[in-house]
Amino acid sequence: MSTRTTNQLLVKDFMSNKVISINDTDSLQFVFQMFERCHISGAPILSAEGKVIGVLSKSDLMNRTVVQKLRETEQLESITVSDITYSKAPVAVVDPEMPLEKAAELMVEKQIHRVFVRGEKGSFSGILSSFDVMKAFVQSGQEKSSSRNGASSSKTMTTVGAKKF
Repeated sequence: MSTRTTNQLLVKDFMSNKVISINDTDSLQFVFQMFERCHISGAPILSAEGKVIGVLSKSDLMNRTVVQKLRETEQLESITVSDITYSKAPVAVVDPEMPLEKAAELMVEKQIHRVFVRGEKGSFSGILSSFDVMKAFVQSGQEKSSSRNGASSSKTMTTVGAKKF
């Protein structure tokens, strides 16, 4: 990766290119398994017509409605995505050329953990999560640090205010 300032970091450089979606008719058992298998914490929900109708996150799966339904049925396969409460607000969509800092500001403003990256013909070309943003800023900070200290300098760790037990 080339060294850029924080303002030059772009969404396209840090987004995940694979968008995994779920259907509103999928069972919660399927969703839980997919989230774990794919190592994701949320996904867009598609209607039968293929339109994005919301986003389901792991947090949504832990809300009171889901817990109550599980207590009533005790079977994940009998509860579908459409049976539970999830974010029906319009999904946040950004352009791949958007500065990463602006995407992060949007996520903070809307209190969301992911934005979808606009692709061709109304599709999504990727997803940018709050974790992707954190990784980008950490990498950027490390690149700045190594360029200030010289590429040949060894990495040192500084502990401030830590106590040894």
